[in-house]
Amino acid sequence: MPREQKFVEIAPTMNLALRRDVIIKLGGFNENLVRCEDTDITYKITRQHKLVYDPEAVVWFRGSPNVWAASRKCIRHFIGVGQLFAMHGFKKQFVSFDLVVRGFILIVTIISVFILPPYITAILLAFLFTEFV
Repeated sequence: MPREQKFVEIAPTMNLALRRDVIIKLGGFNENLVRCEDTDITYKITRQHKLVYDPEAVVWFRGSPNVWAASRKCIRHFIGVGQLFAMHGFKKQFVSFDLVVRGFILIVTIISVFILPPYITAILLAFLFTEFV
């Protein structure tokens, strides 16, 4: 994350304050998206307005309660990003490299259950657990 205040093109709403009138003017959050409604609305907002990231803001956020919930969120996130690509075209701001890596590790972990020794699966699950929770 940036160390100084700066304008950004997208931001997750779990740590974001937006003006209600701006959200309403844009038609609200797209409820047809599996996930990434926040990315969609902030992307639309920044076509007309400025969005500022402030590193001094304090946000309390509770992560996923377990690796299974986090894995489900990750999978749904990839579907949501695909929906964003379909709506807006490919935009590099929609893709976070660490999410791509986590998604790849999740897929490998699922496959490893069937073809690799159990300790490999356990190591991969432990890694995902520490990353997601």
